[in-house]
Amino acid sequence: MKIKDKLKILYLVRSEADFERVIALGVSGKGRFEQYFIYTGDVSLFFNDGIKNKFLKDLFKRNSLSIKNYWEYDFFTRVCF
Repeated sequence: MKIKDKLKILYLVRSEADFERVIALGVSGKGRFEQYFIYTGDVSLFFNDGIKNKFLKDLFKRNSLSIKNYWEYDFFTRVCF
């Protein structure tokens, strides 16, 4: 499958439990899908404040995955084009 042909997946993370599930999905989909991770937050609007589990954050980073806060993501251009 060419890079242009990869399916795009948008993951919305609200809590630590969501983040834990998204890591498993992100790692298994790495290389097969174009993945985007957005933190919308229940506890805090900021990813670094809302997700406390350092092990999960490290695991996410070690797998070369990145997450953005919801205001850093341009939904219109990413979803429509």
